[in-house]
Amino acid sequence: MRWAVVAVTNGALDTALRLKENICKKEQGWTLDIYSGKRLQPNGSVKIEGGFYDFIAGIFNRYDIIVFVGACGIAVRSIAPNLSHKSKDPGVLVIDEKARFVISLISGHIGGANEASVLAAWALGAQEVITTASDVCESIAVDTLAKRIGCDIDSFEDAKTVTAFAVEGRAVAIVSDVDLEMDFPLNVKRADEIDPKVHDAAILIRYKKMEMKNMDIPTSLIIPKRIVVGIGCRRGTRAKSIIGFVQETLECAKIDCRAVEKFASISIKSDEEGIHEAADHFKADTVFFRPEDIARHENMFETSEFVRKTTGAGAVCEPCGYMASNKGKCLVKKNIKHGITVSIWERIN
Repeated sequence: MRWAVVAVTNGALDTALRLKENICKKEQGWTLDIYSGKRLQPNGSVKIEGGFYDFIAGIFNRYDIIVFVGACGIAVRSIAPNLSHKSKDPGVLVIDEKARFVISLISGHIGGANEASVLAAWALGAQEVITTASDVCESIAVDTLAKRIGCDIDSFEDAKTVTAFAVEGRAVAIVSDVDLEMDFPLNVKRADEIDPKVHDAAILIRYKKMEMKNMDIPTSLIIPKRIVVGIGCRRGTRAKSIIGFVQETLECAKIDCRAVEKFASISIKSDEEGIHEAADHFKADTVFFRPEDIARHENMFETSEFVRKTTGAGAVCEPCGYMASNKGKCLVKKNIKHGITVSIWERIN
């Protein structure tokens, strides 16, 4: 997690330094960069060079959280030209110079500003100020749920509509392909299917492709990132070929490509550019396993002596998918095309 803290007065810099000290004690490995006004002694901070608005534009998309220690007005005016969409903008906080209040200003849910404001308030002994309706009304927002369980949102307009129903206390159904170990408000309940006679709105949590037109009630689809692609390929296979075959395999299984969480392969392929570029295309992580780790599970799958001589393991795409999905459910067994092998798995926890 990377935070930028902007402080242009001596009092603000003192608050910023205290914030950094306490958060870094609690969250080891986090980065908090402090940027200070030109006339201040650096004291562990980086001086702001050039115009202030240009400086903010330069750092806006480089951090997960941006904190302004000072007036809300300055923060609003400086970030306004850089705002894009709630799905892309960083979380923005404003803290007064005396560290009495921590305001969650922008991207409270997806950007993480609400959670960050609670943490910053703890670090400073301040009061967090959160104004998002679902939090104030102790309800639930679709985007908050999506972030908590690792989902993509199909339509932010649908999410906003269904969130409004939940906040208003209307009956909202949650129909999910995945287990949800959390509590919900009384008006938001798990259901096996949507019933327009009982439910006013619904949240669908599905990794299978769905047609969202002509739904009987307002419905928001969120796609859980739980699909693992086990992958093997010849040396130097182009990303375009891998992407095309993976998409084809997902289409045949009617799996939404946005559900892909990981690409898994053998360690000898860890420098294979095609695999990394394909994973980036699907906004997925990569994980690679050593041949000796694969050997513990390869007897569960069809093996090849040629593959063993080439890679050190008798099978690649299936045991790698199996391990990367935490011994999950196989949705598509090994498919082969143009020297590429693909298997599809659902992570179970």
